[in-house]
Amino acid sequence: MLQINIWKYIGAIVIVAGILFGSYSYGYNEAVEATKLEEFEKLQANLILNKKLSDVSMQLAETKSKVIIKEKIVTKKVIEYVQDPNRVVCNYDDKWLQLKQSIINNADPRK
Repeated sequence: MLQINIWKYIGAIVIVAGILFGSYSYGYNEAVEATKLEEFEKLQANLILNKKLSDVSMQLAETKSKVIIKEKIVTKKVIEYVQDPNRVVCNYDDKWLQLKQSIINNADPRK
């Protein structure tokens, strides 16, 4: 009689351990599948993003080939100095002097 009760307890412990192990295994497998699904979705999103970036870079390359660069060198003669390097005096154009005076007059805060 005592042996039968021990076997019942051992059987109950084995059944409870089997249920716990089965539920743990089921939860673990579900978590692994969910992780794989998330990784797959991230991979798909990255592929779509890479395709869009590739399309944009192709359009940019086409646009760059269509752009024509025109270079123009602009020089402006502001002051004509005396050609003789031994002279100290500079000759200014009258128009330049008028422009400089008008700039000074406009910049004067007292007016």
